[in-house]
Amino acid sequence: MRRTLLLLAALAFCACVAVQFNDPDPGRWVAVYSAAAVVCGLEVLGMRRPILPWGLLGVSMLWSAVLGVSLDAAALQQGFDDEVIRELGGLVVVAGVMGGLLMTRQPVDVRGGSA
Repeated sequence: MRRTLLLLAALAFCACVAVQFNDPDPGRWVAVYSAAAVVCGLEVLGMRRPILPWGLLGVSMLWSAVLGVSLDAAALQQGFDDEVIRELGGLVVVAGVMGGLLMTRQPVDVRGGSA
């Protein structure tokens, strides 16, 4: 079940990459969604990279905080019609998927097997 959800997340992040090319600032969003897709894909393939999901979780949470501080009442009233709100939502989704990935990982025995 976990692998299926991660595969769906990877595909969803690939779809997010595809729609970013119409965005006014596509580079940073293509990078963050591509990184999320790669992390999910590696996890599905069993190629765990411990630092990648932690790094992406940290970056997306920090970036979310920066965007959150910049919100004003007008943006909050517009809801998802405001680009900053949509960007914040995307970062929260990335952080949520990375957090879920990390919380559902099985511990690895450093001596070579699973615990």
